[in-house]
Parts: sequence; structure tokens; C-alpha cells
Amino acid sequence: MGNAIAIPTTPQIRACLKIAADALPDHKTGDLVFPGCWNNPTRDKLPMRGHALRRTYRTFAHSLGIPDDIGDWLLGDAPEGIKAHYLIKWAMANNKAIVEAQHKISKAMMTALKAKPAKQKRAA
Repeated sequence: MGNAIAIPTTPQIRACLKIAADALPDHKTGDLVFPGCWNNPTRDKLPMRGHALRRTYRTFAHSLGIPDDIGDWLLGDAPEGIKAHYLIKWAMANNKAIVEAQHKISKAMMTALKAKPAKQKRAA
């Protein structure tokens, strides 16, 4: 495809896409997994949608007690208050904590994606 854009993925992202694709029994290679249209009939076949997926990466990090500086780094931002010439030293000193945080966040996200969403009560 002339306009195709290659998107780097991780095993966790591929697993999430597989969960969504497996929930769509008529899904074929090349079909959209998340069609984006609220009235698309395949939307009802997804294991979760809408507000069930509203949590962000940062929200997961905070809920797991990941420090803000490590959360910033994992999101590609420089941790607040650390000068550019100290970043590599900071990252090397925190390497183990950074890797452990990424594993915790990925595991929590995968658990949330595989969980059955709670029934939500609608306001009268």
C-alpha cells in the first residue's frame, strides 16, 4: 500500500490487537480492528470499548505507584528538574527501576484488557 505507515510494536501491543481481533469472529487480515464508528456493528463484538478503555498509560503508572520521574522517562519526556547533561547518568542509575516499572505497567494493562468490564449503571 502506497500510504502504509509502519508502526513499531511490542509483544504487549500485538497481544492487545490479537485480543480485539479474536473478539471479532468475521475479522480478516487487513480489516480494521477498531473501526472508529460508533454505530459500526462489529463494535459490539469487542471485549471492551468506550469508557472501559479510558485509562491512560500515565494513569496506570500512578495507580501502580510508579514515581513521576520514571513515568516521564517511559513516556519519552525528560524527568522534571533533571538537566539534559544528567539524563544519561540518571537513566543508568535508575535502569533497574525503569525496566521493572515498564513490566508492571504492561502487565497491569494486559490484565485490564483481558478482564470483563463491570456492568455500568446508567443515570435515570
